[in-house]
Amino acid sequence: KLENDLDVIGSIAEFLEKHTTFGERYELSRMISQFRESIYRELNSREEVSNLERMRTILGDTPEIVIPCPRPDLSTSKVLVMEYLSGTKVTELSGVVMNEVDGKGLAKMLFSAYLKQVLVEGFFHADPHPGNVLLTGERKLGLIDLVGRIPEALRHELLLLLTAVAEGKSEEAAKVALSIGTPLEHFDAESCRSDVIEIVNRRQGEQVGDADVGSMVVEVTQACGENGIRIPVELYMLGKMLLNLDMV
Repeated sequence: KLENDLDVIGSIAEFLEKHTTFGERYELSRMISQFRESIYRELNSREEVSNLERMRTILGDTPEIVIPCPRPDLSTSKVLVMEYLSGTKVTELSGVVMNEVDGKGLAKMLFSAYLKQVLVEGFFHADPHPGNVLLTGERKLGLIDLVGRIPEALRHELLLLLTAVAEGKSEEAAKVALSIGTPLEHFDAESCRSDVIEIVNRRQGEQVGDADVGSMVVEVTQACGENGIRIPVELYMLGKMLLNLDMV
């Protein structure tokens, strides 16, 4: 069923790429092909065991975050067995619980943990929507359903981009954004630069911790795509991850 669905999505992407400016500009077939590879990796349960073990190591110095412990001895390529995590989705917490927990402290800790995952390790919990982030009985945050990767070069550029945005350096942000992707035939450098500068100027004065970081990354990637820059698919994954994180 999954293969059939991906074939249908691939056909739609190919049609849009041939018959619409949008499809051609965003190279939808390439994006779907990379998405397909990512999905197939996630379906290999042995790889998920390895991902869980690595994430537990990365966040081992953050005791407020719990990653379920895998059971390699009981897992196969098609079956993943791990420790059971009991908790409540963060969006379904009662008012009583919200008064008992240090929500601000947990949010700050969670955001810092994601900065470490993305910018230092290049290996991150890719889908932190509210259903995958649980508050446990011990008032810790449990994360389930891993994982994405960010290449080292992209990590460096992303750090520069976030820093430029946080400091309101719109020219610097535009320069970094232009270097993130690969120029295509219809690349318009001046228009792209102008769009990114406008995005950053609108957010001037916001701190990264207060800003809607996910939508900012999505806006920048959209501006680059619309002006003829091929954006690495990892950046789209990162934008999606940050949008979910903003909700949490």
